[in-house]
Amino acid sequence: MMTPVPMVRGWAAAEFAPVRNAFASATARRPGGFGAQLAVFHRGDLVVDLWAGEGVEADSLTGDDSFGEGVVRLTAALLVQEGLVGVEHSTADRRPESGPRVAARTAFRRAARGGSVGGPLGETVFRATGRTVEEHYERRLRRPLGIDLYLGLPESERYRYLPAPGGGPSGDRREGEGDRGPGGDGPGPNCGVGNARGAASLYSAAVSGTGVGEPFLDRETLEGIAGSRTPRTGLEGGEEDGPLLGAVPGVSLPFPGDRAFGHGGATGSLSFADPDAGIAYAFVRRGPSVPAGYGVGENVPLVAAVAEAAGWTVPVGMSPDPAQTA
Repeated sequence: MMTPVPMVRGWAAAEFAPVRNAFASATARRPGGFGAQLAVFHRGDLVVDLWAGEGVEADSLTGDDSFGEGVVRLTAALLVQEGLVGVEHSTADRRPESGPRVAARTAFRRAARGGSVGGPLGETVFRATGRTVEEHYERRLRRPLGIDLYLGLPESERYRYLPAPGGGPSGDRREGEGDRGPGGDGPGPNCGVGNARGAASLYSAAVSGTGVGEPFLDRETLEGIAGSRTPRTGLEGGEEDGPLLGAVPGVSLPFPGDRAFGHGGATGSLSFADPDAGIAYAFVRRGPSVPAGYGVGENVPLVAAVAEAAGWTVPVGMSPDPAQTA
């Protein structure tokens, strides 16, 4: 008996209708326990909000450590803008009440090379504010902006959480591992938990706003932190001249500018912003990634479709045809 193909639900603005077609093609190639969400903001407006898969709704939550990496980097970037963290200054090993300017660049670099941002950047946030990164993100960004993206799984949101099927790669903690969420299962407190709409809205709020105010990162901050840089050579931006806000696999995807920043995950999820194009994109995947993970997979045709709809020039060889990623 054939497994039913996931039905696509949601909507796309008229000019982004081809993105819905690309999403339908991508999800049709991954039947069974697969589920996915796709959200795109253009200059602060939500223009794509799609989802597919058994049990998957627009507001369903899933865990991916790379969600958390993006959250922590953007939270630290806000501190740079506010003058509480100095990117180029030496680390001041003092408590926040003494008014330190704590160095962020070393913490960003250590996070990139070490594959996790929670430790070094979390320490930087605590030194600057006296709060954990979870507490500061909740207070300054998530609650005021209404962003459906969390660090850890709040007990009040557990009813919406969908673990990865079959124990595939995700933010879930397995038996015997520490840092587990409330109730002894699910993602730990340093894992990002959210959905495509929440992840895209965070990146949109950073560079374009989301209808509730101006972007929370100004142009000067983006120039100083995301800034122009050499071509991306790795996902996490581990090169010394790489991006402090996280890199995206630009070799494989048709991004329009050098200042695009974001994170891909082992599940194949990807979220990013491009300040110049005014695009914020999030694809959230439930289930192990095929073929390579870390934000490639289905994202090749999806990002190509977004690029064409937004008027980008798609490089030769890039196509919304999902057969290229099978």
